[in-house]
Amino acid sequence: ADEAGAPAVVSDGVIAGWLPAEGDDEALWYMVHDDGDEEDLDAIEVGFAVANYAEGRSSHCEAEAAYVAKVAAEASRRTRELRNLKGSDDDDDESESDEEGTEAAMVPRGSRLWLSKEARSRWQCALAPPDDGERHNSIEGVAVSFSALKDHTALFMPLLDGKKKAKVDEADEKLKKMWYHAGAFSTKAPKIRAAGGRPRGR
Repeated sequence: ADEAGAPAVVSDGVIAGWLPAEGDDEALWYMVHDDGDEEDLDAIEVGFAVANYAEGRSSHCEAEAAYVAKVAAEASRRTRELRNLKGSDDDDDESESDEEGTEAAMVPRGSRLWLSKEARSRWQCALAPPDDGERHNSIEGVAVSFSALKDHTALFMPLLDGKKKAKVDEADEKLKKMWYHAGAFSTKAPKIRAAGGRPRGR
């Protein structure tokens, strides 16, 4: 059940891919559900999903419920930290705007090229030269990385053109859908599943 107490809606699915662990980032498994929904699962969530399927569960077991609560609390804490950090950045930008004059108008206040340090690090790693003699950058990988950079820099254009904030927010949301794990860097609550069920807000 979700926070509101509504029962979880169950659906089957398959693991269609995975992203290996790298540095401090844990491995993620990409799951596609029969209803067309998609999500990324960590190793513990995959374990629960497999057990739920094998045992025919339609709701969280006690261990999974505890893990869901723990993850939800951590996500809530990260969201608060990001909001506080953005608020601090906005205050700093406003206090410096008078000193920077016309040049300040060319820089989006409170904005960053990348929406998270994690995404920026992954992008840099994709372009980094091989360091172990085994990993090699492919032409396709470099092309995708270049496309990601173009999409990120394009986010600044509405601001430079003097467009309304709604245009900036629209571009921001498009960027999140294309290059970021769903919900990971959004202000909306992340999604969960019970027994491979449909997503519910934590």
